[in-house]
Order: sequence, then C-alpha cells, then structure tokens
Amino acid sequence: MKSRQEIERLLESGIRLGFSIPLNDPAYLGWVVVSRLQSNPRVLELIDESEAPRAIARERQIERTPFLVLVLELRRDVHEAGGYETEGDYRRKDRYWFVSLDEVEAQLREWGLELADAQDGREIDAP
Repeated sequence: MKSRQEIERLLESGIRLGFSIPLNDPAYLGWVVVSRLQSNPRVLELIDESEAPRAIARERQIERTPFLVLVLELRRDVHEAGGYETEGDYRRKDRYWFVSLDEVEAQLREWGLELADAQDGREIDAP
C-alpha cells in the first residue's frame, strides 16, 4: 500500500498509477489508469484562442481538472503485438476528469478500488 504522500509525489512526477481489471472477454485487456496532468501556461500566453481553440480548451480543462482517470479496454492481440494502438483498437476508453485526488479516491472506491493499492502503470503494462 502506498501512502497519500507517495501517491501525490508519483503523480506529480508524471508517473501514471493504475490497476489491471479482469474482463470476461479473453480478447480484451482492461485497466483503470490515474494521471495528474500539468498545464502549460505558455500555450495560453502565446496562442490566440482563434488560432487553436482545441489546444486552448485543453489547457483550460487541465488547469481546472488536472486529474484524469482512464478506463480502458484494449484488444489483447494489439497490446501483445507491442506496436502502437489506434482509437479503433479500444472497445472502451472512458475519460473522467477530477479537481482533486480526494475526488479520484471517491470514484475509485465506487468501483471497488483503493488508490493506495494502485501500481505504477509500467508494472501493469498499461497502454
């Protein structure tokens, strides 16, 4: 089990934490992955919204809700091949944005998961 401080430190440093999720379909692998994204204030300073509205909207979203939880179901054959997956290879790729780690913990608990038990995304071979 990881302490809250360790979890915060790992996420702050860019490490993704998560869980392998067993699925009833052997053709797919599943994960829940937690990230803390860092906004880039230079984007908002240098780019006009009319030039790149999607980039500006993304930066503003990250500023408001820096915690991202992904629920992923990816075709096993694609993952095991080791190449790059495409959006079409995912059966499920749900994104949930949160303001705080407390909100992330509450959502994970609803799904029967404990953030303290999350593993480094590399250890669970998350995409």
